[in-house]
Amino acid sequence: MSVLAWFSNKKLTRSLKQKLDSFDTQCLRKIEGIRWQDHVTNEAVRYTTNQVPISQRITKHQLNLLGHISRATPTQEVIKPITTAPDPIWRRPRGRPRSRWEDRVFNVLDSLGVSRTDLSALAEN
Repeated sequence: MSVLAWFSNKKLTRSLKQKLDSFDTQCLRKIEGIRWQDHVTNEAVRYTTNQVPISQRITKHQLNLLGHISRATPTQEVIKPITTAPDPIWRRPRGRPRSRWEDRVFNVLDSLGVSRTDLSALAEN
């Protein structure tokens, strides 16, 4: 569970998802005593252990954190880093802008078919 808490606000790239899911599957195979010679697929391992990939659990935790943040009042400390404007003399460095946590979570919402306007209604539930 500590991995889930650490990744709640981190960037989860495609390659990192694959590495985490691979490690998770290796651990499940070791726990169940399944060797590579047994020719058991990863889907079968997940079905027998009734476990979802860890990348899906991390995404769920990120969405839960977004729900907590969206329910926060504007005066609470948790929302200040998202809503505050940068210093007026600050200049963005050269190159592509870094992806922000907020942008990544909204990309997940878009892939699920949830609009940003529906987010506040879903957060209340």
